Amino acid sequence: MFLDWSRVKIYVRPGVTDLRKQINGLANLVSEGMAGEPLSGNVYLFSNGERRLLKALYWDRNGFCLWHKRLERDRFPWPVRKRRRGRSPGNNCECSWTVLISGRLIKVWTIAQ
Repeated sequence: MFLDWSRVKIYVRPGVTDLRKQINGLANLVSEGMAGEPLSGNVYLFSNGERRLLKALYWDRNGFCLWHKRLERDRFPWPVRKRRRGRSPGNNCECSWTVLISGRLIKVWTIAQ
């Protein structure tokens, strides 16, 4: 579970994700829905409609790790999936917000254009 945060990219799936999905379902969503590579070691973040649940999926040397956090108060800041005229919505973004995990700041992301 120890990641070198200076070498890892964090990708956020905007909008709502069905968080009943577990490792296999989320890895499939990364490869097919986000055009990502689940075995890359990058972190892929997903949230539910209420933005109170967060799941992080990443590959750690010899297996997948699935991290889950539920907020009792507050909500995670989360991008919405927007439709543009003549384009399908983007399925992933490299993000730039601040997320508090275990009471401390771990990463700042920026939305890719």
